[in-house]
Amino acid sequence: MKKMERTFKEKLSEKLMSFAGIIGKNIYLLSLRDAFMLSFPLTMFGSILLVVTNFPGFSEKTREGLGALMGHSIESSMLLMSIFVSIGIGYYLYLYKNPKRTQDAIYSGAVALVAFFIVTPFSVKLENGELMTGVIPTSLVGAQGLFVAIFVSIISTTIYGFLLNKNLTIKMPKDVPPAISKSFSAIIPGFLTLSVFMIINILFKHTKFESIHTFVYEFLQKPLVGLGTSFFATIIAATLVQFFWFFGVHGHLVVNPIMDTIWNVASLENLNAYNAGQPLPHIVTKQFMEMFSVSIGSMGALSALTAIFIVSRIKQQREVAKLGFIPGIFNISEPTLFGLPVILNPILAIPWILGSPITISIAYFATKIGIMPRTTGVAVPWTMPLGISGTLATNSIMGGVVQIVGFVVMVLLWIPFILYSQKQYEEEKRKNKNEAKEKE
Repeated sequence: MKKMERTFKEKLSEKLMSFAGIIGKNIYLLSLRDAFMLSFPLTMFGSILLVVTNFPGFSEKTREGLGALMGHSIESSMLLMSIFVSIGIGYYLYLYKNPKRTQDAIYSGAVALVAFFIVTPFSVKLENGELMTGVIPTSLVGAQGLFVAIFVSIISTTIYGFLLNKNLTIKMPKDVPPAISKSFSAIIPGFLTLSVFMIINILFKHTKFESIHTFVYEFLQKPLVGLGTSFFATIIAATLVQFFWFFGVHGHLVVNPIMDTIWNVASLENLNAYNAGQPLPHIVTKQFMEMFSVSIGSMGALSALTAIFIVSRIKQQREVAKLGFIPGIFNISEPTLFGLPVILNPILAIPWILGSPITISIAYFATKIGIMPRTTGVAVPWTMPLGISGTLATNSIMGGVVQIVGFVVMVLLWIPFILYSQKQYEEEKRKNKNEAKEKE
């Protein structure tokens, strides 16, 4: 029976590993991931300034003064996400498609950015109804334009790379410096690619939407963000992350490439509202998922290790707890997952898989009823310790308090399963001892 169970687990693990490999090697998801990571240092700069300007305890006058000094820097680094993502996708997707032509990637990134600008209206409707032209709406280069930036960059890079690979280029003499030769090579592919988006923009101008931004936002981005940030979708996504980890598959690498775009858009929309002093629209954001999910170390690994210190008498478990405790403080779970192990351990997998739905539910409903404010969209490193990260993400001590409540609940959840695994270990040890005596 045990052999059949092991075979089933191994087969399922292989299938999940294969599926994870397909997701993990998808060049479009990889380029999207890398594009967001490109923007991370920039948004981190703005996030730190935003935390400083809105630090709890500062008077309104102090906040206004700091806002006047730092506001432009915050907006420049945090409200232009679509521009960063557009360049990043154009650059990285070209590299993934053409790994031997690295020098051309920067031109692909530039073409993607210009293609995005071509389909973006350079006008803003004022409150009095007057149309101001010659300006770029920050909303369309921020959260609202993110889906357009993604689609336009993927399509423009695909067209540009295809034309370049078909040698539709201006050939320069060999004695011309490479930098000049490359720029001339980009002229025809770039011209044809940008012409496609010029035609798209003209066509949309003659519709009731007036721009592709309005069309994509109303019919795709808004419904997807609403669905992806719903309570049930969040629980399903978090549970799948834990489920994949049970089989030794990095759950974040499977689920996050699909969900991150939605969660990042929600974060940006919260950030825009926070900067404008308006109510924050979303409970579930990228920061919410990182700060209140068991898949991040403190909630999951650290709570398991704390439970071991409290109740376990097994030397092996206590040694793992000693080794994994410091990494666990900084949200690194792997030493615990593979050391206990939680991987392919049906007993310890129960609190591991159930944990995320529980802690996310606590945080979600604490936010819903007003105990904890919504995450502001400020970028907080996922390695930030428990309590501090929740406070920074929500700009409220209650964010840290809710994290600690979730942590305590997780410790209590782990204890009976640690005790049961200890009982199993002692029975196995007794059985082996009796078998050894019988052989003597």
